[in-house]
Amino acid sequence: MKTDRCKNMKSVALKNSIAVIIVLAFCSAASGAEKKRIAVLPFSTKNVPPVAGQVIRDIIEVELISSQIFKVFEREQMELVLKEQEIHFSACDETACAIKYGRALSIDYMVIGRVMKLNKYVVSLRLVDVRKNLILSAEKVKSDSIKDLEKIAENLANDFLEQLNTDNPVPKKPQLRPNRFGTKELSLYFQYSFIPLWGCPSFSLPESYGGPVKIITNKTKVQALGGGISTSAGILPWLSLRGDFSVVKVLPEVSFSFDKSFTDANISGNSISEMYPLILSGDFLAQFHWFWGSLRPHVALGIGYSYYHLSGSISEHIGILGVSSSATGNSDQYYLYAENRKHFFSLVGEAGFTFYFNNNFGITGSCNLRYTPQQTFFKKVTVEKVSANIAAADPIDDIYQDLDQSLAIPREDDQLAVNFRIGFIFRMR
Repeated sequence: MKTDRCKNMKSVALKNSIAVIIVLAFCSAASGAEKKRIAVLPFSTKNVPPVAGQVIRDIIEVELISSQIFKVFEREQMELVLKEQEIHFSACDETACAIKYGRALSIDYMVIGRVMKLNKYVVSLRLVDVRKNLILSAEKVKSDSIKDLEKIAENLANDFLEQLNTDNPVPKKPQLRPNRFGTKELSLYFQYSFIPLWGCPSFSLPESYGGPVKIITNKTKVQALGGGISTSAGILPWLSLRGDFSVVKVLPEVSFSFDKSFTDANISGNSISEMYPLILSGDFLAQFHWFWGSLRPHVALGIGYSYYHLSGSISEHIGILGVSSSATGNSDQYYLYAENRKHFFSLVGEAGFTFYFNNNFGITGSCNLRYTPQQTFFKKVTVEKVSANIAAADPIDDIYQDLDQSLAIPREDDQLAVNFRIGFIFRMR
């Protein structure tokens, strides 16, 4: 019985020994895995005491050491190795310099930086992949007080650690810079315009014999194609002042006829609008925007001016009206004339977006509305009697005579233009 107990104890001890050996072997393998090497080079300084750069460098170095992720080369080690290779060691804030030192030291990653003061304290750091000759990250942080630089250094070190905590670090996608005072943008765009209520003067026929003939504004849809240029200047991070200039060619081709027959008379005619004006527009807008990653939605409000260019006034008639007698077959004929308006003043509103591929280039799209109160393309509508063949004795002569003197001119209507734009935007500081 005692012998069996001893055998069991030996068996348990053997099993525990095997487990311990496996654990020790695993730990030994893990501890033997070579850590990536990283170093923080001395920072250059401008308009600040050199000790400020040294303090920030030391803080970042301590954060890297505390993470226990890397083998951190301290300054004394770097100086010793470089001295053996007869390489002069000094502050470095250039990528080429960091790669030179890094390769001499067989280091994987280098942190280089600069501390300076203009109107604010600025810490500018870069994380360089020495083996791939690549900048993994570039950060710039501003501060009003030198007291905040310690926290800034800790945050930057943690950002680098987070980025390097992978087997294959990739370059950090650059953050889009917000607008500031003086930021300039230039946009070139293609424009499609749609005017849903283009007013064309026309005749309205009576509902019954003896009813009045009127002049009305016949509504039709008009399209236009063109392009333009837009420039803006930043005032606040969320506000820019913008100026647009566009040129579009109107493409209407409208023709409609009308006819009304009564027992004693027949009234018929047609109205034609085949005007192809060139519209030159200039807008001044206040643009409000916000950043959402690489996307920047915006809304804009302002005023606009448009010039409708057509060779002279409309000299040809745009409408014909004929009144014929059923008894005699004779007829009177009237022409409808209208001059075009050249100058338009509008209220402009817009909603759109800009997608930036980087800080300097992107694509932009928008929907732009132009509201022009009580102004239409046609103005000074007149009617002229061009033939008078109905005899005075004819019964209808008393009802439909001298229409050119009795027809009322329609009031001017509002005009709304919808513009769709898409183009490229270039951003300049």
